[in-house]
Amino acid sequence: MKFLKHAIFLILIVFAVSTVSAQTTQPASTAGSVSANSPALLRPKLFKKQFEKAKNKVLIDVRTPEEFAEGHLRKAQNIDYQNDNFKEQISKLDKSKTYFLYCRSGKRTAGAAEVMQKTGFENIVVLEGGLLAWKEQRLPVKKSSI
Repeated sequence: MKFLKHAIFLILIVFAVSTVSAQTTQPASTAGSVSANSPALLRPKLFKKQFEKAKNKVLIDVRTPEEFAEGHLRKAQNIDYQNDNFKEQISKLDKSKTYFLYCRSGKRTAGAAEVMQKTGFENIVVLEGGLLAWKEQRLPVKKSSI
């Protein structure tokens, strides 16, 4: 009887772990494809890999200039999503390029990607979890002055 209780408990744990694992896996539609339908949402290491191999690309940090100065990804340009002229700034960008976006945690990036899509940008890649997830993976961050 004791063995049966342990076996049931073990089965429940395995089921719980597999359920959580399945829920945290990225959907196939966003696991690296870049399309006009929706921005690709990539985890840090895959985001880095896709950026490195992409041609005709732009990396945009949508945080404030102050946050950008505290640390940003190499080759990133800063276009503040919270600035009143965000739409004006992105309207000057070449829509044929692939845009890799990130912010601190991913919230502002989602809003920025939505605005960009509505403005006609088709190739958008978003860093899942933002710079926090990037740093958690111990990937490089560059500091600069404003």
